[in-house]
Amino acid sequence: MKTSTYFIDDEPLQILFFDNEENCGNNFFNSGRGTAWFDYDLHMIDGLAKMDDFLKPVKHNQRAVDLLFVSNTVWSDGGEQLVRQIRSSQHLAALPVYCVASCSHKLNANEAQCMNIDWRAATNCDHYAKLAAQPFQSNLEAGHPAYLHGILCGNNISGQVTKIINNMNQYWFCSDPI
Repeated sequence: MKTSTYFIDDEPLQILFFDNEENCGNNFFNSGRGTAWFDYDLHMIDGLAKMDDFLKPVKHNQRAVDLLFVSNTVWSDGGEQLVRQIRSSQHLAALPVYCVASCSHKLNANEAQCMNIDWRAATNCDHYAKLAAQPFQSNLEAGHPAYLHGILCGNNISGQVTKIINNMNQYWFCSDPI
């Protein structure tokens, strides 16, 4: 899906979201005001086989991947393997990769409203978000074979936009991996 009118003359950024549920990824990204950041193509990927088209050496006139989100719900079903593969690849080693950690409270809620400030306060979202992020804390260390640039949820995405853009700039303009 293509959104936003920023950077009209440029090729849209290529953002991949690896999740087993397309609606969750779309809701997270669009509710997190992704549409206001830049011109992008968001590709929802639900299996490792579909990822190959984006991660292999860039074909003629194909823009390289700019950003990857991996849902914690697929971490043990190929997500960690994917990130390890990316970090071992010379041309993708510095690709900004973020884990989107859906907390158990969100997963069990009938109508999770992670972007709603009142819902987050009423459901003690901060507590559940911190619990969901704990298993990935070691992945934030730069030398980790499945290094993550950050852990996101609806609770903190708006505060991470600058960091995400800075990591993309580092990836585009600097040759130093991670």
